[in-house]
This record gives sequence, C-alpha cells and structure tokens, in this order.
Amino acid sequence: MEQKNELKVYKFEVTRLKKNEDGTVSDERETTVCEYAFEGDPSPRVEYNCYWNFGDGCISLVSKDGKSVESDVNSTMEYMYDLGFRGVDVHKMIDGLEAPGRWAEVCLGDAVKTVLRVTRLQELPEIDPEATVRDSDLTPAQLHRVKIDGVPLFPEGGTVNASNPKTSTLVLRPELGRELGKVWEEVIRVRCGVIVNVTVDTAYHSADSANAKLTIKASTRKELDDALYAVGVLHPQDIEPDVVDGEGDAPTGFTATVILTTEV
Repeated sequence: MEQKNELKVYKFEVTRLKKNEDGTVSDERETTVCEYAFEGDPSPRVEYNCYWNFGDGCISLVSKDGKSVESDVNSTMEYMYDLGFRGVDVHKMIDGLEAPGRWAEVCLGDAVKTVLRVTRLQELPEIDPEATVRDSDLTPAQLHRVKIDGVPLFPEGGTVNASNPKTSTLVLRPELGRELGKVWEEVIRVRCGVIVNVTVDTAYHSADSANAKLTIKASTRKELDDALYAVGVLHPQDIEPDVVDGEGDAPTGFTATVILTTEV
C-alpha cells in the first residue's frame, strides 16, 4: 500500500502599517498579500487522480476566501523574496513550525514596518471549485478527474458546446463503454436467452463506416456461439476465441471479439 506524504499547510501573510492621506503612518495594519501553500498529499480535500495523463495544462487551486493555494512551497517563498524579503531565511522560519498553530514572522524594518508571518495550519483551507476552474487551464476530461471534497470539477453528464447549435454537444459519460455493453447484453438475452458479459470499445472508430467493437465472454462455447449469432454473426462457429479460460480439465469461459461494421 502506497504511503501518503504528510500534509503540511502554511499561510503566508504580508502586512504593513496603513498610510494616512497626509502621508503619515497610522497604527492600523493592513494585509497586502495573503496566500496558502502546502506540501504532501492534499487528499481527501483535493484528489488529483493523475489528471496530467489526460492532457496538458495545470490546476490552480483557489480558497473560499479568494486566495491562491499553491502546491509548491518553494514557489511561494520566491514570491516572498520578490516582495522584498530576499535575504530572509524563509526556509528556517518554516522548519521551525513543527506543529499546526505555530507561527514565525520577520519585519523588514521599513517605515511602514512590513511584516511577513508564516503560520502552520491544521489542514488545507476550504477550496472554491468554481474559482479553481476559472483559474486553471484544464480540459473537461482533466477537470472530471480532479475532485474537491469528493466532487469532480466537471461532473458526469456535464456538457460542452451546449449553447452552440453549429457544433455537436458533447456529454461526458465516463462509463459509456460499460453502459453500451449492458445494452448489448440485454439484446443477446432477449434474442437467444443467453446471459453473457459484453464490453464495447468506444475508442474504435472509422471515418468511412459505423463500427461497434464488442468483446463477448460466455461460460460455454455454445453460449458464445448463440451470443455471436444474436448480434448478427452468420457463422459463429468460424470465430476463434481470443481466450479460453479453464480450471482443472474443463474450460470455464470463452471470450471473443468482433467488430460490427457497415462496410468491410
């Protein structure tokens, strides 16, 4: 079982004294920068599910309070350096935060007393799914795999091009192959009374013809032949099974694949 990396969450805040309209410095502080950063496994709040295997692009998490939630603490440190804290050992500040609730801060010593405070948090802040989608550069297929609090950023049944009558509307159905297989299983059951398992390869297509690639698994060779005949194979006995499973001296399953096509 894969071991999860410990999740460590930090809040970076930069504050300073406000300036009055006359240019004097008040005693009131204002926050100029606030963002979160973490290292380790963010699940179950955020589940990536290897979205990068389904296209280019990247995710930008946004908290409910509208702040950036970075998955790279070093990048956030670089940002702090750009804000004037270069030369400050932010690594040392973070290393000292051994438990949630601990914080460390450093002051630049300028006229407005600019302060960087880093606080170790107990958990990730609540994530805003809609803001995360807006700030991210991901395809619908990738968004479907990313889950925030168990909910995909792009839901099953979600549409693409729904408002454009000149383009086909796409509807996400991740289990389409299994669902179509269930349809063919019912067709075979009605036509010949045989119960088999059918999977449909939805990725198989041709520009010149309509195709349906069916893989049928039956308990016996006769049931396989009956199922093949039910889907339109005239001489099913001519088809060599892809695989024959067995136990002891007897076969226990027969699997065959056929491509139903409008042209050959």
